[in-house]
Amino acid sequence: MRFRPHSLRYPVIVRLLFAFCLANGLAAQFALPPQTVEVKLLHQRILSLESADKGGWIVIRDFAGRVLRKVQAGAGVEGIRAAEIKDFTLAQDHTLVVSLGVAFPLGRSARVLAFYPEQGQPRFLTLDDVLCLNLASDPATGVWCLGPGLEDSLFHRVSGPAEGPWTLLPRKKIRVLANDGGETRAAFESGQCGVPALFIPEPGRLLAFLPNTLALHDLDLRTGVHSEIPIPVEPNGRSLLSFATRGEAIYGLLPALSPGQTDRFTTPYALFRSLDRWTRVSASATWPRGTTLAGIDGDTLYLWNRLKCTLETAPLRRPKP
Repeated sequence: MRFRPHSLRYPVIVRLLFAFCLANGLAAQFALPPQTVEVKLLHQRILSLESADKGGWIVIRDFAGRVLRKVQAGAGVEGIRAAEIKDFTLAQDHTLVVSLGVAFPLGRSARVLAFYPEQGQPRFLTLDDVLCLNLASDPATGVWCLGPGLEDSLFHRVSGPAEGPWTLLPRKKIRVLANDGGETRAAFESGQCGVPALFIPEPGRLLAFLPNTLALHDLDLRTGVHSEIPIPVEPNGRSLLSFATRGEAIYGLLPALSPGQTDRFTTPYALFRSLDRWTRVSASATWPRGTTLAGIDGDTLYLWNRLKCTLETAPLRRPKP
């Protein structure tokens, strides 16, 4: 399946209007292909996972929607029969990093970490000891994975300088919540409040959303110092929480509930910021359940509206009069 570049599908005036809205602190949006299943904003690039045959594509666009690069699942891995993308991220130098599960003929399989630089040939790292379910690329220490491994830790560093810790946060130190049936799932698995996600707010620091703990976990990647930020949501198996970070700022898209209400499939979601406590950013702005935070650029927050297949913006500062 081939996709036409976004810049060919939408007239120039639409992209100019999008830029004008950002410059003037107004909400803006543009469409992404209907086969888009996940969107991330990293290092001034829009990354989307788009479903297709043979594992799909990761597409990298600029803020005008122009396609800069497209990488198919498993591209460059020789002799594969099929590939599955576990997660993807973008390094500071714009190297695309992808966690893959690949299948070879005769029933052989492997876990592979793929690095696709902007220029030059890709390189591949076989992950024998780690199942890399989520990724984050830290410019100070290297690429980190969330998932099970030989070491009894949640986080594993799989590239970077030789010095420094390679595993962090033993699983036994994390308390997971039981669901309504009294069952518990591992901290690295999806759960009642969504799916795990990793963020690098600043070099040397990792923030992890672990839905089965109902908390954000703040980690110093050089020392291993760990703290938790509780999330004020009552788990009921319906919530889909998402977060975006930059420096000390942490934003969450959480259910907009009054006291005594429960999260339902029709519950609108609102933007909150965590300072000493979680505070709602706007009393009126809401998004439909299923919308997720894609990232922050400058004073603008980007949201992926799955229902509309649009990437939308929310200014974090009021426009000047």
